[in-house]
Amino acid sequence: MATGDGLLARLPPGPPLGAAQFVALIDAARRFGSGLIEVSARGSIQVRGLESGNVAAFAAALATAGLADARPAIHVPPLAGLSPEPSDVRPLADALRAALDADGLGPRLAPKASVVIDGPGRLHLDALDADLRLVADGDDVSLAVGGTAATARPIGTVGADHAVASARTTLRMLAALGPSARGRDLDPAAVATAIGARPGPTAPPRPEARPIGIHTLRHDITAVGIGLPFGQGDCASLAALADAAHRAGAAAFAPAAGRALVVIGVHPGAVVRFRRAAAGLGFIISDTDPRLAVAACAGAPACASGRMPARAIAGAITAAAAPILDGSVMLHVSGCAKGCTHPGAATLALVGSDAGLALAVDGRADAAVPIGCPASDPAGAIGRIARAVSGARQPDETAARTLARLGASGLVAAFSREPVDA
Repeated sequence: MATGDGLLARLPPGPPLGAAQFVALIDAARRFGSGLIEVSARGSIQVRGLESGNVAAFAAALATAGLADARPAIHVPPLAGLSPEPSDVRPLADALRAALDADGLGPRLAPKASVVIDGPGRLHLDALDADLRLVADGDDVSLAVGGTAATARPIGTVGADHAVASARTTLRMLAALGPSARGRDLDPAAVATAIGARPGPTAPPRPEARPIGIHTLRHDITAVGIGLPFGQGDCASLAALADAAHRAGAAAFAPAAGRALVVIGVHPGAVVRFRRAAAGLGFIISDTDPRLAVAACAGAPACASGRMPARAIAGAITAAAAPILDGSVMLHVSGCAKGCTHPGAATLALVGSDAGLALAVDGRADAAVPIGCPASDPAGAIGRIARAVSGARQPDETAARTLARLGASGLVAAFSREPVDA
């Protein structure tokens, strides 16, 4: 897709990248792009700054490394087959991909159509929105359409040996609705009848998946999850990370939802050294790092729609917001009202616009209201908002609760009363 800094390429999800593939990806991004690689909130790898004249060469370099385009996107947990839980959903994903390729079904689906194939692992995909969800549990697979684990509408349960055929039929029914149809447009009852699904139990909510940290896997394998600050890394830092991983014995790299990268195969005796090296390169090694509480889009000038350099100053914004980043707040910094990097509601959203900065509390970027501050000073604005929240905060009250109590109008009023140089 076209952006302010050229073309952006999004790689389809797949198995973890081998060490050589990861290095080849970094080299291709450096040679043909701007040298910036992203891991999105959905765990997709994105390369920025391509030009129309070198897209073919970029694709050829990836194909040589065994990375090729595929639709629809099929997401599986980053540690599928390696985690201590017994279910491995990768064979199911591989069989479904082969069936869909044989059908030529991908081009008939919406460009962003996606399938989640999940299992019982800790790094589950419950929070990932998808057109079709399959969740394996022993000899059964449950199906649902149009949402996350919490919001998707259930179809029913089929035997594991019937799962690929059931998913194939469901996606054929989706394609029959037209090239823009999504999973939410399907009738679950009609799909259940078509695939012979039986009613199944409702799965209870699971603890949040936390990829950042240390994961002990089967066969004495250790994986180390790290975060990319605000979802982005430059090729030099990523190449240095790849080198540190190699010296630590790592064999593969799996992008994970939440803008994370799970490094697989780190020698147990090298974990501390590798994590220290990653932190020294600017990567996130703790799931309590305040940068994880801030979602920042590329912003200007990388995005043509951006009205402020959201990601470029995300570090300064995080520092200014520190007094209210107590674990209860998700701060969304968006270069424009589209809010691409965090489409849902955030505890607090700071949005750039032609008229200046705007603010939303417990809302989406497109619901933000003006606060009377130029878009050139987002860090200063967040600092003043943080001081207003801290001043109004009651004993034993979280920052999120204070924000909800004040609301956007109360914060705008407090913001406007504070001296500009306070």
